[in-house]
Amino acid sequence: MTVVDPRPHVAERLARECPGAAVMQDDVMRYFDSMLETDFAHTDAFIAITSNDEYNLVASMYAESQGISKVVTRINAKSRLKVLPKTSKICTISRNDVAADRIFAYSRSLMNASGDDKVESLYRLMDGKIEFIELNIDDKDKNLNIPLKNLKLKRNVLVAFIIRDTQTIIPRGDDEIHDGDTVLIGSINHHIAELKDIFAD
Repeated sequence: MTVVDPRPHVAERLARECPGAAVMQDDVMRYFDSMLETDFAHTDAFIAITSNDEYNLVASMYAESQGISKVVTRINAKSRLKVLPKTSKICTISRNDVAADRIFAYSRSLMNASGDDKVESLYRLMDGKIEFIELNIDDKDKNLNIPLKNLKLKRNVLVAFIIRDTQTIIPRGDDEIHDGDTVLIGSINHHIAELKDIFAD
């Protein structure tokens, strides 16, 4: 992972806090200009999260034009999204979206029949059509300690990760969900408030 930031104090802090990353104090566009064609071919994703919408848009559009398939950009003024081509696959986030997701996640937790705070966090993409929700699991939840291959999930629902203590598990058919786990669920056009909502009737 490479992190580029023009501010010296930020670059120094990131270098200390992210020892596994290559941190560069530079302008992103100038850094792009110095990259070779082979560098772009080996870049999996690009994320632009500066406070300047125009800068993020230009950098992200340039990254997409260079063949980087996964591009995320922070845009706070939704009106600026009009400059993106209709064919663009750039994923956009905004400060308002993050605030709304936190409020939405809190509302979800209040709606749980058990009254427990099961929703740890919630993220929405594509104008809310795709959701990733992080659920805290306890012994009251349904279908625990059963291999996932023996459970029937609703269509367009994915168990993306199981976090158990300090271990992150990418689940396969033989994996199970246990009491005390945190589970990341991806879904399209579903209302997921607790674990039982992912299972087909």
